[in-house]
Amino acid sequence: MAKKRRGKLRVRRVVFVATVAVMIAVSVITGIDQKNRIASLNEEEALLTDILEEKQLEKSRLEHMIDYANTDSYVEQVARSVLGWTKQGETKFVAPEQPEN
Repeated sequence: MAKKRRGKLRVRRVVFVATVAVMIAVSVITGIDQKNRIASLNEEEALLTDILEEKQLEKSRLEHMIDYANTDSYVEQVARSVLGWTKQGETKFVAPEQPEN
């Protein structure tokens, strides 16, 4: 009967050690997976931060353009360059068109 008892104890020890080993292995694998996921998320965060900075610069540039477009000097510049307008007393010179060859 003592041998049966020792045999049961050995089986219980083996089961216990195997259970602990599996739990440790699962913990290690989960830890490695989490580490890789965190690294991936950090890379994505850095990329998105760069994109955000670019977009903020673009927004600032566009706001500056809007502010400039609302000035009299911009309106005058467009009127002169696009529409060919002149101020009173100015003479407008137009170059003759070159014939196509």
